[in-house]
Amino acid sequence: MKARGLSLPLSFLSVLVAGCVVAGTSPVAPQATTAPQATTAPQDTAAAPHPQVFTSPVKFSRSVAWRSDGTSITLSVDAGAHWQSLGLPSGVSAATIQAVASSPGRRVWLATTAPDGSFTVYRAAVPTSAATATSPGWSQVKLGPSGGTLTDYMGIAPQISLVPGPGSLVALIASYMQTPSTGETWLFTSTDDGVSFVQHPSPGSNGVYTSWDGEAFADAQHAVVVTGIAAANVYQTSDGGSSWSAVAFPNLPDPTQRTFGMPHVGTSGLVLPVTVFNNQQACTVELLVIASGGASFTMPGKAITPASCGYISTDTYSQVTWVVPSDGSTVFATSDDGRTWKETAASGLPKGVVSVDLTGQSTATAEVEDGGCSATKTDCWSHWSLFTTSDGGGTWLQE
Repeated sequence: MKARGLSLPLSFLSVLVAGCVVAGTSPVAPQATTAPQATTAPQDTAAAPHPQVFTSPVKFSRSVAWRSDGTSITLSVDAGAHWQSLGLPSGVSAATIQAVASSPGRRVWLATTAPDGSFTVYRAAVPTSAATATSPGWSQVKLGPSGGTLTDYMGIAPQISLVPGPGSLVALIASYMQTPSTGETWLFTSTDDGVSFVQHPSPGSNGVYTSWDGEAFADAQHAVVVTGIAAANVYQTSDGGSSWSAVAFPNLPDPTQRTFGMPHVGTSGLVLPVTVFNNQQACTVELLVIASGGASFTMPGKAITPASCGYISTDTYSQVTWVVPSDGSTVFATSDDGRTWKETAASGLPKGVVSVDLTGQSTATAEVEDGGCSATKTDCWSHWSLFTTSDGGGTWLQE
């Protein structure tokens, strides 16, 4: 999925509210900070010659990208350069789909919900042509949840995400939230690419009980999740999600001065970026690493100091991790878990970066959000553009 960025902790939200921009931990991309003013929104040009402009966000998993505008789902298998409409399962409309995910060379997954609280996961091979995109050949499996206290949340629309993991692992996460901090999260995992799923017990009334802001699975047994307002807490499991424990970070400041980013799977294990805010103008970014099967995180490297702290995107590919601030000015790259960093000035990458997706060790696609409002601030819009690099982040071109 698209790499979610690092967002501001609670102590800094009031500063941004004054400027009408709040960087939260929701997977919905924040507004670009330098949006031009316009009276009407631009038209979607995904099917037109390049450069492309999209009226809905783009999600990524390496070279596979997808987007939904509520009426259709389009898929790209070349990092957003070309797009095909995706034929949906019989009886399913784009408006009823709660989650989409894909992984190169594996599957496309869709998830829908029913009034009784059940989920249906559809799976098909990643299309390789217009013909297979139109009729991908869907299969399906219906899931619980069963037991627990789900009836307490009937009538609440769940927050659904599908998360591909290594090998044939894919997870479905469903959060029923009464408030931003109260609710219930259910986890289902599959080790056969979505043919069948296992439901794990509800985590109970602790911090992992609430909505998950980011998650990564090293294997079917080991995973970490980021939770909490301002993404300040981390939990881990070593038994596939049957039990969870809070991760302590004695060398980091208290949660009001830190925020965790999206965890990623790398060669050395699970990589977790964290931003530490020193004051309203300065911050540092560090990488925490937990080896596969390990019990605790270490901080093997050193911190970097980006010029912009409002929203920071990260991704890991094999042993390489990139950190890209929202101002689009710089790409920070490391191949040794942060022990050494290469800082590259990003030419052609505008402000408003909301995600970066590595398609190789020196190639990536960045998503940029822009927006505006009418003079009365009553008619506002956003649009998204994609920029690619093939030289380690030095030169970027719009798709």
